[in-house]
Amino acid sequence: MPEMDGFQSSNKINEDLNLEEIPYIFLTAQTDPEVIVKCFEMGVRDYIGIEEGKNKLVMQDLDLLVMLNKSLFFLKHLWKEKNIEIKIHFNQPVINKGEPISLINSVLNNVFTNAIKFSYSGDKIDVNCRQEGNKIILLIRDYGIGIPPEIVKDLFSIEKPTTRQGTNEETGTGFGMPLLKKLMEAFEGEVEVKSKDIESFPDNHGTTLSLIFPKP
Repeated sequence: MPEMDGFQSSNKINEDLNLEEIPYIFLTAQTDPEVIVKCFEMGVRDYIGIEEGKNKLVMQDLDLLVMLNKSLFFLKHLWKEKNIEIKIHFNQPVINKGEPISLINSVLNNVFTNAIKFSYSGDKIDVNCRQEGNKIILLIRDYGIGIPPEIVKDLFSIEKPTTRQGTNEETGTGFGMPLLKKLMEAFEGEVEVKSKDIESFPDNHGTTLSLIFPKP
């Protein structure tokens, strides 16, 4: 629409009752996860991210340890603010297949942001990596408040946002995990979550999120 950006045009479509049943795709050159989340919040059910004129992720061999350190550098203000210790329990290069920008911004940043958000000040987060057959498994374990079972079952659903306040009343949208799952599938990988919530397990609570990548 003339003189409107994509978000304004989408709002106009949503306001028009005659157009409410018409599906639409949000086409964007933005790679910032906040932009994609905003799309979902407005009712968009699919999106296509375009980077440098290409409409698909350009996969390449990546060093997972390097990707982790970049993510933690970007999020340093968050874990420093809560005095959280993040321990990476491996120091050798681990090569996986992925696309670096989306892996850092929309996968790793998302996982660590949640782990920090639901951890208490002074907690720690453990990061481990192992190889099983033709898979590389990255495990990120926090010792925070955990996730109740009724939320775990909908954690990756776009239709059922699962946002909660963090331990310092941090807010979120609930759309980060569906985006993470979508990208892991694009990497031909998987994501698994195991969690014990603090109400049910007062002495042994927290969440382990596993990112499962295929070996190159």
